[in-house]
Amino acid sequence: MPDPFRAVLSATAFTGLSLMAGVAGAEPVRVAYSSWCPHICTDADEVLLPDRPGFAVELVRDALADQGFDVVFQPLPFSRQLQEVSIGRQDAVLHIKRAPDRNYVWPNVPTGTDQQCFVVREDNDWTYSGMDSLEGVSIGAIAGYEYGALSSI
Repeated sequence: MPDPFRAVLSATAFTGLSLMAGVAGAEPVRVAYSSWCPHICTDADEVLLPDRPGFAVELVRDALADQGFDVVFQPLPFSRQLQEVSIGRQDAVLHIKRAPDRNYVWPNVPTGTDQQCFVVREDNDWTYSGMDSLEGVSIGAIAGYEYGALSSI
């Protein structure tokens, strides 16, 4: 993709691709992803499921095809997705969340929302009741993801 268009895009940002119609037919758009079904559905090897790749994959693939672009999807760990886009090896990150430190191209209207939650074993009676309830609790998180207020802990 030409340098002026290189940016991290959420799946919904592709609705603005008419701006890039002048470069249609050039090299394929390289889109990094990681499994997050039903948004992005893969097998155990991170290969997109051919019969149901996820609604974000279908949205991006179809929107780009309508503008004359081919898409190459590349599975990568999330923090590497961001790095690969910043150095120009990937053109976009599929389904990324807004964050204050991300100077990317964003859509005006999102196609979905999400809600953060905690999951514990059935025999664990802990529940989240505010930031103080996290004291002494070990939680798992994905490096580079945006978790709102929880990102600062």
